[in-house]
Amino acid sequence: MKSFDLIDDLARLIESEWAPGAKASVTVAEDPAHALELLSAGRTGGCALVLFYLSDSPDGEEFAEDTRLDAQLRIGIVQQPGLKLRDGKSAPPVLRVVDSFRAWMSGQDLDGLLDSSLAYKGMTHIPSGAGSALHGYALTYGALYAYDTEE
Repeated sequence: MKSFDLIDDLARLIESEWAPGAKASVTVAEDPAHALELLSAGRTGGCALVLFYLSDSPDGEEFAEDTRLDAQLRIGIVQQPGLKLRDGKSAPPVLRVVDSFRAWMSGQDLDGLLDSSLAYKGMTHIPSGAGSALHGYALTYGALYAYDTEE
């Protein structure tokens, strides 16, 4: 599996199964800096999820042929407070959206992972470039997979 396939597959799953009910947009960022730019831009009328590949490290034995990685994927969820949705209702507070997403993610399996599911690793605030925090949270998930050695 390639790292970009892992993040793209996860984005497609979220976009097709969870995002429609939450009226959320789903975007894959090229890197952590791009993710912060996308999250800072905000989105009126709903919430926005931005996924990005945060980091990885070797997993297991340190043999040259061992291609197992323990990857860290991050999903930022932002929502401006007080926004009205298209139907005129108020958007739920972002923490309710995060709880809904986290509960949904707990039952999801992804093809290509060595243990089939993502491991929840925690949540934190999302700092802005100006030193303040954005209206949202960043959730981190661990993914154990073997990377492809052929191009």
